[in-house]
Amino acid sequence: MCTVSFMGRRSTTWSYLVVLLVFCFVLNQATAQLSLFISKEDAKTFLKMDFQGKLYLIQAGVPATMVQNPSAFYRFMSPIEPSVSQLQLSWVSSPLVSHYSMRFNSSDHSIMSDPVPAIPLQGITPQSTSVFAISFVCSGKKGGEVDLTFSLNYTKIESGLVDTDDTKTFVLVVRRLCLKTATDGDDGDDDKIVVNKEVTASPWSRGTIVGALCRHDASHHSDGRTRTVVPLQYEAEKAEDGV
Repeated sequence: MCTVSFMGRRSTTWSYLVVLLVFCFVLNQATAQLSLFISKEDAKTFLKMDFQGKLYLIQAGVPATMVQNPSAFYRFMSPIEPSVSQLQLSWVSSPLVSHYSMRFNSSDHSIMSDPVPAIPLQGITPQSTSVFAISFVCSGKKGGEVDLTFSLNYTKIESGLVDTDDTKTFVLVVRRLCLKTATDGDDGDDDKIVVNKEVTASPWSRGTIVGALCRHDASHHSDGRTRTVVPLQYEAEKAEDGV
């Protein structure tokens, strides 16, 4: 137990507030951990979406609200378009060091092979913001919709030891569309593309769902292909009630 004494005629109220603020700051720094996000620039480049802030998947060790329910996110998130074959993620772990292990899977290897990250599948997260790419290339042999699964285990490292008792698991599954581009020597049909673009009907738009991952409320300007991004606190509650 720590006793704090104040001398003179200074206001004890202000003194206690200062102590409380310092305590909260130290506590926040001690618990802050892995953050994984898509930068504003990468969201525009790879997802063709314009936001005012970062799209957080994990922030300070905690998965973002919209990805805490993977099944709901899967149903309401639009599939990744065939033209997109790579995505860049940014991450950092500070002040604590985190150990990670990740895995990527494709639900149908005839449509798309397992995604490949540009970093080792396990190791130590950087303590300064770093960017890595994930490639998910369609085979071209078969068109259709495939599930892309991203699994990440992460835990803090203290005194050089991995804290296995505090391991957290993050799983994200999204749909990805692929086109059949390879030609069949014995098939003269011109119709080589088989893509299922059926998307579950929902009051949520793609922009609205992904907008929930933003640090700040964000919105697009109209440019012919835009969507509105609004806060989802009450939207998420309504959706969860309907699941």
